Amino acid sequence: SGTAQNPIVVRAQNVLGAKLPRGFEFAAGTSRIWLWGLDFKDAVGSILRGTNHVIRRCRFWPKPNYANNGWAIALTPYNGSDCEISYCELRMHTREEALAENPSLWGTNTQLGVVWNYFSASGSQAPFYRLKIARCLLTGGPRDVPYSQPNCQFIESGTNPSLGYSTNVDWKIQDCYGNVPRNSTILDFKASGMKLIRSHIECPSNGAFQLREGYQHRIERCRLGGYIEITRGPGNLIANTIAANMFVMAGINDYNDFGTNNGAHGRAYRAVIANCNSAMTIGKRYGSNFTLPAP
Repeated sequence: SGTAQNPIVVRAQNVLGAKLPRGFEFAAGTSRIWLWGLDFKDAVGSILRGTNHVIRRCRFWPKPNYANNGWAIALTPYNGSDCEISYCELRMHTREEALAENPSLWGTNTQLGVVWNYFSASGSQAPFYRLKIARCLLTGGPRDVPYSQPNCQFIESGTNPSLGYSTNVDWKIQDCYGNVPRNSTILDFKASGMKLIRSHIECPSNGAFQLREGYQHRIERCRLGGYIEITRGPGNLIANTIAANMFVMAGINDYNDFGTNNGAHGRAYRAVIANCNSAMTIGKRYGSNFTLPAP
């Protein structure tokens, strides 16, 4: 570990001048390590643990695993807090890039992502708190593919819905930008207290920014080419934002119900939408089983 005055710095002589295709893993309890200008193209399975680390001017571009139930996540944050990822490129394969590598594309139930964790209540996969992702460029992402071929997004923090609801991770994504072809999930909030601030992300109108689980999420001062999906609550806030659409969801479950339908959509409850420019559907339903209105 380093100190506030003397952090440990691992730095390429030139930006992206050193390629680390096997990634990295920080041990629990480490602190104040800086990674600067490194290229993690093709790397999957890097793990961020510890506190007060900084990752700056790096590129994360995971190589897909095209097999059935394949898994390819560039960076997984676990069991730590107060770290920063800034001025980095967060990239996923486009459909065309994937076709060039594998003409049959993805198998079933494959996963692909850049910053993505699925945390437990405790232990080595405990939640990661107060992660800041700032001034990062989002590029690529497959379009016109089935939902689970691959199931992917650039950034997600999640777990089972009840644990996600009770865990305020306080992640902040701010001043990020990009123009991506992805026309499905782009960002997926599945733990409470996630924020998207002052970001401009262009995408097709059916690109999704999902407040999928948890509550007290915030999207403020953003311009988004796709739609915002709002579930559960209370305390979800969308303000001073332009988007193609906003879906304030009806539900299969109540906003705080995780019983026999654990994992099913919880209805939006007491969402606040202020000073926005967007089409809007109140009580959006994806099927006839969405029987609970959005109050």
